[in-house]
Amino acid sequence: MRYFHDSERNQWELTLNLGAAKRVYDALGVDLLNPSQESDDGRAITIRLAFDDFLLGRVVAEMIAPQAKARQLSRDELDALFDARTLAAAEKAFFAEWRDFFTQRGKTWASKAVALDYASKEVVESASLAKVELLEAERRGATSSDSPVAPESQTSAT
Repeated sequence: MRYFHDSERNQWELTLNLGAAKRVYDALGVDLLNPSQESDDGRAITIRLAFDDFLLGRVVAEMIAPQAKARQLSRDELDALFDARTLAAAEKAFFAEWRDFFTQRGKTWASKAVALDYASKEVVESASLAKVELLEAERRGATSSDSPVAPESQTSAT
């Protein structure tokens, strides 16, 4: 089990078990016990959850629904607690819990798929940031000689 805090510093316990998986599946059609499932856009559900903040938020909300009910929070009240920091913390907790679930089940392939697809998000975000910075430099009228070059991309003439 993993924990995260919402915007009001309430602690939430995130546990993947059969009950949580069933709630998510019944509400959203997402089968957390089958990481190779294709989502409605054709991507693996692991990729979709790594990049679709709205879907990830809905999945986490379904997983913690019993806790929200015990705290007498409506769905709208629960959703209002998910600011950017909360969603980032919930995302880390969710992927760690999902990966560990498969590790404990002895399904190494599934654990690795979850870990790799989550790691690919960081690569894509880094590449996207670099592209945005390049576009900003072009808009400012910078030339390629004005932009910094990473040391590993420099070559020496021989």
